[in-house]
Amino acid sequence: MLAQPIPAGAGPGVLQPDAVRDELEAVRTQGHAVGREEISGWDEIAAPVLWSDVLIGAVSVLMPAVLMRALPETNQIISATMTAAAQLSELTSATNPGFSLTG
Repeated sequence: MLAQPIPAGAGPGVLQPDAVRDELEAVRTQGHAVGREEISGWDEIAAPVLWSDVLIGAVSVLMPAVLMRALPETNQIISATMTAAAQLSELTSATNPGFSLTG
């Protein structure tokens, strides 16, 4: 994905591929990312869904930027997003007793 050009119409907050690479370790450490207008007019919070150490997806919440920045509960949204991602990571983990490759 990072080798591809930035899509036309990306917002003013979109990160260049090198900046994304630089931020990945911080995202891994803190467990979430906050994006500011990567899509014009929208802010987002995302948390990774992992299978062991492998990134298999993300939980993402998008809100109009003016609303996200005005919310006093942003930390609660971050926490809820991280909780949802952790629950999905657990459900899809090979260490989950209910996990099966055969369905």
